[in-house]
Amino acid sequence: MPTYNVQVEESVDAKSFYIKNIGDPISSSNRIVITTPSTVVIYPITDTQINSGVSITAESLGLGTYFEDGVYTFDIQNSSGGLITSAREGFLAIIGLQVIKDALSYRIGMDSYLRFITLEKMRILDNLTYCAEIGLLDAFNENLELLKKLV
Repeated sequence: MPTYNVQVEESVDAKSFYIKNIGDPISSSNRIVITTPSTVVIYPITDTQINSGVSITAESLGLGTYFEDGVYTFDIQNSSGGLITSAREGFLAIIGLQVIKDALSYRIGMDSYLRFITLEKMRILDNLTYCAEIGLLDAFNENLELLKKLV
C-alpha cells in the first residue's frame, strides 16, 4: 500500500505556500481542497505538480494578497472527490514577523509595560510553536487569538 506524505511550507511574506508530496508518487490527483480559517477553496492540480512541488499564491486562490494567519487543511483528492492524502499546517508569517520586529526594538531602558508586553508576545509565539509541534489544534487557535489581541 502506498504511503503519501504531503509537505506544506508557507513563504516568509505570507503571499504563497509550497506544497509537495514527499512520499510514494501520487498518480491520480485532480485537485487540492484548501480549508482556510475563513473559507474553502478548490485548486486544480496535476500529478506532476504535486509530486515535484508547486508554489500557490493567495492571489491565484482569490484570497487577496496574503494568506491570513491560522490553521489550513490541504486535502489532495482524485477526480471523483475521494481523499488521497491530507495535511494540516499553521500559518503564522504575518503575526510572527510583527512579534519579531517588536522584539528587535526591545531595550533595557523601555517602559516596563512595553517590555512586559514584548516578552509576553514572545512567550505566546513560543507556545504557538509548541502547540504546532505536538498537534494541539485548539490550544494553537487560542494562543493565536490571544497574540492577535496583543499585536
